[in-house]
Amino acid sequence: MANDQTHARVYDIINAGPRHRFTVEGRLVSNCFLVLYGGAAEKLYEFMKAARDKGTGKLVFPDLKEEDVMEWYEAWQKYHPETKAFQDLIEALAKREGYTAASLGAQRKRFFPGGANKPGATYNHKIQATAAELANAALLQIAKNIPYGQWSQFSGPCLQVHDALCVYVPKDRAEEAKKIIEAAMNTSIFGIPITATSGVSDSLAGQ
Repeated sequence: MANDQTHARVYDIINAGPRHRFTVEGRLVSNCFLVLYGGAAEKLYEFMKAARDKGTGKLVFPDLKEEDVMEWYEAWQKYHPETKAFQDLIEALAKREGYTAASLGAQRKRFFPGGANKPGATYNHKIQATAAELANAALLQIAKNIPYGQWSQFSGPCLQVHDALCVYVPKDRAEEAKKIIEAAMNTSIFGIPITATSGVSDSLAGQ
């Protein structure tokens, strides 16, 4: 990140892949911690220090230095003031209304009697609830186009894990199912594209 804001590098988070990760000077960075969970600098360091590759079990950042993480954190806050502005806005609304709600769909609410139970809880719910509404809408569309038991005895949606939706279908209709899933899950919110890809596997472990 350059010292002069007018020459700051721009990282395309929206198109940074299915897990919204990108690299800065050869290091992997995830935007979700800073935006979604509030990510106090100290917790960000602890989070990254403990991160392990799911395939190998090895530390993702074996040579991580706390001072580097603090520098990245401060740079993010400096060049992305909208992050803190959003957090402050949601916290103020939660304090005034007593709850936060999803930005679309059924607008599921979480109430905070007596205030938030932990830092970041208000805007965490705002984002998580909105994502859940998007996933629900996609799941209903998929279930409509891949009805339970109609393509085969066991066909239909079978599992949701966070932002992953899984269906059982006959092998000869797998490609058709992929198109249905992607059509349901690729959307946009407030002009921001929400993208998804699909794959085929003989087992859940393959995904």
